[in-house]
Amino acid sequence: MIAAVGATTIVQRCYNRDGANPTFDINNSWCRLFTRSATNGGVEGLLQLSRNQAASTVSGVDLAAGVGFDLGESIGTLDFNLGATWTEKNESQTTPVDPVFDFAGTIGSGTGSSVPEWKANIDTIYSRGPLKLQLSARYIDGMVNAATVTGGSPISNTGVPATWYYDLIGRYELTGSLTVRVGINNLSDQAPRIYNPNVQANTDPSLYDVLGRRYYVGIDYRL
Repeated sequence: MIAAVGATTIVQRCYNRDGANPTFDINNSWCRLFTRSATNGGVEGLLQLSRNQAASTVSGVDLAAGVGFDLGESIGTLDFNLGATWTEKNESQTTPVDPVFDFAGTIGSGTGSSVPEWKANIDTIYSRGPLKLQLSARYIDGMVNAATVTGGSPISNTGVPATWYYDLIGRYELTGSLTVRVGINNLSDQAPRIYNPNVQANTDPSLYDVLGRRYYVGIDYRL
């Protein structure tokens, strides 16, 4: 696998994390990937180089299902669609001498690093003539902090509970070429999950909704 080692791992291994530099040698390969500021000692010029790493193994199951019901010409139709993913394992090994860690069911401190064991989207759609109403539910499983997998304390490395998001969408076809759309995103006004250490602003904005409940109106016109 070709990938870049995380910045935190690089710095910590220079200071003998996982026994990577037992003599604290300044010329250790991990220490040579960054320098220290002469004024405040901060890390400078850190190089996250893509390199051959040991391995990455991901396995799981994707499930898609749908069912529809005709409720009668005067009532309309009702459809249900399900898309779900179960992650069995998400294993990675930084170098051949490192242990193999399974990050399934974890949330990390990097953008897009979350690996919930379960994710699902459930759509309920009602249609009658020109009217279409859709309630979409999105599920994100609870997760522990990825740092606890590699030995970090669960007290200082906190996780997140399971989360549901709901969106309500309505469409009405006024004519063959004009359709009006209205909707509410994050219907329950679910706040983003807070954890530490996080990606940004105490949460992961690439995973959780940071805007809250919001409304929109749109018009589709086709020539």
